Amino acid sequence: MRLLAATPFLIAALALSGCNKDDAAATGEAEQAAAAEKAPEKAAEKAPEEAPEAPAGHPMWPGVDLDAELKRLEGEWQVKTGFGKGGTETWAVEGDAVTITKSDGTTALGKLKFEMPGRVGVKVGDMTSFYAYARDGDTTWIGLGTGGVKAGDTLYVAAARGLVKFDGKTCTYHDRKMSFGGAVEFKDPVEVKCSVQEGGGKAALNYQVPRFMKEGEFDEKSVDIVGTALLNSQLQSGHEVKPAAAVEADSIDGAPDEKQE
Repeated sequence: MRLLAATPFLIAALALSGCNKDDAAATGEAEQAAAAEKAPEKAAEKAPEEAPEAPAGHPMWPGVDLDAELKRLEGEWQVKTGFGKGGTETWAVEGDAVTITKSDGTTALGKLKFEMPGRVGVKVGDMTSFYAYARDGDTTWIGLGTGGVKAGDTLYVAAARGLVKFDGKTCTYHDRKMSFGGAVEFKDPVEVKCSVQEGGGKAALNYQVPRFMKEGEFDEKSVDIVGTALLNSQLQSGHEVKPAAAVEADSIDGAPDEKQE
């Protein structure tokens, strides 16, 4: 009889115990779900901020990406590197490799390298030739003369044996150290005078460079500012780079008609 009397209580206790377990399980699942929802928020809060992208280029010329300039030269171009017709060459550029075809049909393999803004070097064998370089948009000049670039408010000119840098307030000349391959290094800067002259819809940078082997003496120089390009009159005279295919097409179109007999 006692066993029979206890049975309803036992059943009720078991049922209550089962309910408590179900409730606990449901509560645990709810807490886990809530935690899962909050987890992305916490992860987002703890996620480290991305470091700002470093400006392209050398520490001396931030904002000037010389690798990008080299990439822009990929293709086949007609370049006037010297005087007269003999100074006109065709450059076929791929990466830093260049195949140079001269006006007499001879070819040479070389390597291109920008050692500083406004100057490009062409190494063929053991000899490197340096040419002035300037670009404004899609217009590029390569050849004899002086070149440079305007990056933001700062002007850079590859002048004499080094680089002139003018930020609108301070102007310095950085003489290039003699080196045989590897990274280009510069001597301590020398403060020089610079000024921008504007008038008649034109602008020019007037600057100084230390006179070679004459301490304390300077030569006065000037380059025109054409958009983002800095170049002197010599570089502007016939040294604009042209796509080789376009030049060839123009020469064919401009050829005199053959006489019909």
